[in-house]
Amino acid sequence: MQMQIREFQCEDESDVVSLWRRAGLTRPWNDPHKDIARKLSVQSQWFLVGVLDERIIATVMAGYDGHRGWINYLAVDPDHRHGGRGRAIMQHAQQVLLEAGCPKINLQIRRDNTDAIAFYERIGFREDDVVSFGKRLIDDQGKPLLNTPMLYKILTKADWDDARAAGVFSGCGIDLTDGFIHLSGHDQVRKTAKLYFAGRADLLLVAVDASKLGETLRWEASRDGALFPHVYGDIPMDAVVAVDPLPLDQDGSHRFPDGVDRAGQE
Repeated sequence: MQMQIREFQCEDESDVVSLWRRAGLTRPWNDPHKDIARKLSVQSQWFLVGVLDERIIATVMAGYDGHRGWINYLAVDPDHRHGGRGRAIMQHAQQVLLEAGCPKINLQIRRDNTDAIAFYERIGFREDDVVSFGKRLIDDQGKPLLNTPMLYKILTKADWDDARAAGVFSGCGIDLTDGFIHLSGHDQVRKTAKLYFAGRADLLLVAVDASKLGETLRWEASRDGALFPHVYGDIPMDAVVAVDPLPLDQDGSHRFPDGVDRAGQE
């Protein structure tokens, strides 16, 4: 019976992840469910599955960035290998990329995956004389890995005086309601001031060294779906780098210290 190839559907997710695990594709540092969600937000029509007897036995993710095509998560169920299934779904992926004007496909294979290397060689791929580099921007716990170690907290002088007296900052206002301390990144704090502290002249800007927060720091979806830093615990005084006043300018906006990113102002 011929394998049918179609686009991934949301109800396929558990079967696809199960297939990837049986095929040995999953790794601890890659959450397969998050990888699926990411693909569904970018060229989702090129996330293909192969179906035989109403069972998913093959997958492939194809993508095209305008320069090169890419292949990820090519998998064939171990019980259905050596029957041309991988070749068939790859031919389908190559055709959709060709129709999009893609001139060349790139892919990456772990060096110890000799079976995959042999398969791609059989279908016409050759090793390029290049070195593959990568840089993670988000791990699958949701923590951004960019070089943004300075975080910010806007609070009143009274709240800061209480923290100094206690020797730690345990949160204030909405922090106590939500069960964690709300912080902002350098590109977020201006908008935080505009939205939640407009017109207030009694404020301080506390700069916090993220590296001193350890496992209490988590990056979680918040305003507009963006990842914001939340602290589940106290902020020790030795994590505080600077405390600056946030005076109001003539236009009513807060005047930030030099060096705080203006990108988050709007």
